[in-house]
Amino acid sequence: MVVSVLYLYHSPSSVILSSFTLKPSHVAKVDESSPSMNINKDQDTTIECNGSSCTDSVGILGDWVDVGSNRSFAAPVCCAWDAEPVFFNGAQCRKEPAPHLYSGNQDNSYQQLGVRGCSCTKFTDKYEWQSPTLPSSFDPIATCRLLGERKVLMMGDSTNQQTGTTLMNSLVPGRCQTQITVALSDTLVGLNYGVLNRGKPWDEYTKDIQPDIVIVSVGAHITGANDTENEETYTAVINQVNDGMLAYQRDVNNNVTFAWKTQQPV
Repeated sequence: MVVSVLYLYHSPSSVILSSFTLKPSHVAKVDESSPSMNINKDQDTTIECNGSSCTDSVGILGDWVDVGSNRSFAAPVCCAWDAEPVFFNGAQCRKEPAPHLYSGNQDNSYQQLGVRGCSCTKFTDKYEWQSPTLPSSFDPIATCRLLGERKVLMMGDSTNQQTGTTLMNSLVPGRCQTQITVALSDTLVGLNYGVLNRGKPWDEYTKDIQPDIVIVSVGAHITGANDTENEETYTAVINQVNDGMLAYQRDVNNNVTFAWKTQQPV
């Protein structure tokens, strides 16, 4: 029902969201007995690598390819609201900062993001993941076509906000950016664990918005007095959310799909 990583790619017949196969016509409840899952509770989901070639538990083969460091990760359009804002083609940016809950803009302007999300213009990485099963470039029009009328809700801290905002802005050419909603929920459970506790719990947002796909992450705002306590607290929060997701599918909507997104570094 819940997975630990998120990646998206599409073929003519399906969209792959982590371990889930989402057919273009519908999003079904995850059925662990379905042959399409190719995963069980006891399966080791560790990605295995041999040299530069890696295969994950879903069976996607690829390689880390040295493409050189002379490339930029700066987006052609990037909009920021916080300290040291950087604007590229700022006329295309929404003029006011996004609140704790927001969706893609109906006027096709680009949503702003924070935590210096536009300030990584000097970042370089000479390695690129390439796979024959993945498209060579992101196609927002095809992605919107395959998404159909489904709604996506992304919840977590500011790093999840950045991911959700990047996704909705990337979908502007396909005109389905309004179907992507981002909700700030630092700990997902509405409790303070040592840092910030902004936003509402994940289940309140989910009941209010009633999305078809829910993508969550949690990380930096859960801390403990020491490494052992921190790990125990973090695990307890994840287990609490997982149990809630199962209950939501059982009692509220058994067609919603849940996924965990890995926590990127801050």
